Amino acid sequence: MTASAAGAGSVHMIVLPGGGYAEHASIGSFVAQEVTLIRPAIARRVVLASSAPQGAAGMHGWAPGVIGAVGTPLTSPEEYLDVFFARSDPSRQAGQAALKHMYARNQDRDTSTNWATRQAQYDAVCNWGVPDHAALQRVSAIKHPVFVANGDSDPMILPHYSYLLAGLIPQAKVKIYPDAAHGFLFQHHAEFAADVEAFLSAPRWSREVCLPRPAESGSQGAGQQRSDPSCGLIDEHFPRLAIPRQALRNVRRTSIFMHAARPDEAVA
Repeated sequence: MTASAAGAGSVHMIVLPGGGYAEHASIGSFVAQEVTLIRPAIARRVVLASSAPQGAAGMHGWAPGVIGAVGTPLTSPEEYLDVFFARSDPSRQAGQAALKHMYARNQDRDTSTNWATRQAQYDAVCNWGVPDHAALQRVSAIKHPVFVANGDSDPMILPHYSYLLAGLIPQAKVKIYPDAAHGFLFQHHAEFAADVEAFLSAPRWSREVCLPRPAESGSQGAGQQRSDPSCGLIDEHFPRLAIPRQALRNVRRTSIFMHAARPDEAVA
């Protein structure tokens, strides 16, 4: 099964009265993208962890080191740590604590995935990663506020795909957690949980708008305004506070990740 097919099937099982949010990591984040595209009314906000847009160049399969570590029927704890955590001592200690926590429960555990399931999962990852410019553009149709997150040393889904994804989604914000890999949300669990909570409770953040400026003398009637071709960012919660246009000159229009300035932030 492909991630797209899983997304299409998931919309029949998901019911979030009043509009909720979708939070998924890794291959689950691929499915979340599809669900949001197919049934946008299901979610209010979306969190995509360790994610990438469909069709991105370089996503067609994992790196040999990742395959060697987790692409076998049996994965050792050390191989798991090599992919899900960075090589530093603090990250490895966090990984060992995560493993201990995962296996602490002796009853009512989820059924372990078998080798056939893991192979099918990798097939879906490879299908998602076939270079396809048209598929890459589809994600731009997501109009929801989106929080994209990853670890700075993720060898499975490289961090630059998080920036690419956030650049394609109009209302996306990205955060890369330091000294962390594919399991950053296990390592930085408290910080990530706080970030998600802040994201879900915050007012709808910045969007790109064109700001009006006074009409030039003799061009229009007195008191009228005309559209300014230069655009800035403005926060819907603080409609009178805009980032000056000169601050955006070096920002690509397709890669805006910043939030609008708050009253306590310096605007230069």
